[in-house]
Amino acid sequence: MMKMIGANDNLGRAIQCQIAANTADSDKWKAVDWMEWQAKGVAPRILMPAKTTRMKADELLAEYGGASEAGIVDYENVIDELAELFDVSRQAAKVRLIDLGYAKAEGAYPFVDGRYVRGYSFEPESLEKNQTFTIPYADLFKAYCFGREFKRLIDTGNFVFADRHLVLNDERYIVRDQAGNAALSEYALSHMDECCVVFTKGYSYQSKYQGARYYTQFMRNAAPVDNQVEYSFELNNHNKVLLDQIKNAKRRSEALRRYPGSFAETLVALQKDRKLSNKQLADRSLVGEKTIQRLRNDEEYPTSVQTVLALCVGLKLPLPEAEMFLGKTDFKLNSMKGEGYVYQCVLSACTENSIYEINEMLEANGITPLGSDPDLQ
Repeated sequence: MMKMIGANDNLGRAIQCQIAANTADSDKWKAVDWMEWQAKGVAPRILMPAKTTRMKADELLAEYGGASEAGIVDYENVIDELAELFDVSRQAAKVRLIDLGYAKAEGAYPFVDGRYVRGYSFEPESLEKNQTFTIPYADLFKAYCFGREFKRLIDTGNFVFADRHLVLNDERYIVRDQAGNAALSEYALSHMDECCVVFTKGYSYQSKYQGARYYTQFMRNAAPVDNQVEYSFELNNHNKVLLDQIKNAKRRSEALRRYPGSFAETLVALQKDRKLSNKQLADRSLVGEKTIQRLRNDEEYPTSVQTVLALCVGLKLPLPEAEMFLGKTDFKLNSMKGEGYVYQCVLSACTENSIYEINEMLEANGITPLGSDPDLQ
């Protein structure tokens, strides 16, 4: 791209100066990265001049009490109006607002893993430049597999990955639907800085995880991302405050019973406690109804780690119970290399998501999905 516009002439140098500091290694970019950057970075700056955009944004925000008083829905309305006015995409208008200092726009129209999630509000000073509360599954898995501090954080069982945010597992912040799937509460959506882990934006070619065992293999299978963007966990001041809240807390163990007996007996007891029929559990776990019946009745019935983990998701087991249940089998996640780490991350933070969402992200990252073999159902 830069060859096309002339990296050494005045225009080329002027455009290169627009690249953020964290793209200093832009010489490593592929052609597609330059095209994406041009579309998302250069275009908004050219099509949305700073002075004109600020004037129009302030005019629109004034209808909602100004930039500091406007709510997230107000910012989304402003973004839509700016996108239409300047003939740019919604995401380009959002990025330009953030670039011009409208920090609260970060919570508007979060777009991750190919879809929008609900907008959110936060204290503007809680996020620094290139920080976010919203990450894709791939970066959650990556941080868990290759970041020791992050793995320790997740393995406390005190966080839930809901709506692409890592949130304190507290009834103030998490609500659950009839199937037990977790979502952010209205309170959480308006107080994200109070309950969510912050992630730092970087690029995979500068990754802090480079050199880690199995990193190359993980990246080979990982879902592709725009411009090689990578969100990683840092033990910054915000995250230290969150850790202080759980530092003295024991691993979550509500409703934990030391279910005696075999795997089959424990499955029966767990279903009874949750009042789940075989059909209901099959729908929530993608484990065949006949398979569930056989697992309940026959201790020797062959199964797979994907089937057992799917049952954990279908039963919505908190981490201690999930580990107890898995411990009644011969499967050891820590002996499965990279795939085992991803499965452990699912057990630690994702079991309250739907089995369909979990499987979609596992498959996108080259990991065998959960459930039973359709041929055995």
